[in-house]
Amino acid sequence: MTDPWRVERFRLLFENEQAVVYRFLHAMTGSAETAKELAQETFYRAFKAFGAFEERSTASTWLCGIARNVALNHFRSGRQFGRVFDVDAAPEPASGHGPETLLLSRELRDAIRISLLALDEEKRIAFTLKVLEQKSYEEIAAITGSAIAKLKTDVHRARLQLRAALAKYREDS
Repeated sequence: MTDPWRVERFRLLFENEQAVVYRFLHAMTGSAETAKELAQETFYRAFKAFGAFEERSTASTWLCGIARNVALNHFRSGRQFGRVFDVDAAPEPASGHGPETLLLSRELRDAIRISLLALDEEKRIAFTLKVLEQKSYEEIAAITGSAIAKLKTDVHRARLQLRAALAKYREDS
């Protein structure tokens, strides 16, 4: 029988952390549909293991660790839930912009997404957690099991690689 207190605590955890897990998985996969599928799997695994969560790290760190493993298993298995580049998932810019601005904005979003996905797995995870999710290096180390010095190097190299890949857009503006 499931303890109602445990279910309620998990429900609150889900409500507070689902956006973080989804954003992390979306950045990892480049697909809104795949991110939703993997987020479901992440929270399913988290619920099964919730009794073992010792709160030595934050819930967000614990969940991102599970999400990372789910994403890595997904990539290793070669399964594809959704499209690789989910162009329609990103919101459109505020109205009032002309068609040229909208086209450039969509082109830039696509270039960013493709550039993120071009990073190797370790750099993409480190960059996503540090820059997009604003985790500390200590939290990222807890999620990935990597040394802080390596994470700093990965984030730096990811920034350089992204800067080079997106240089065209910086020069155009």
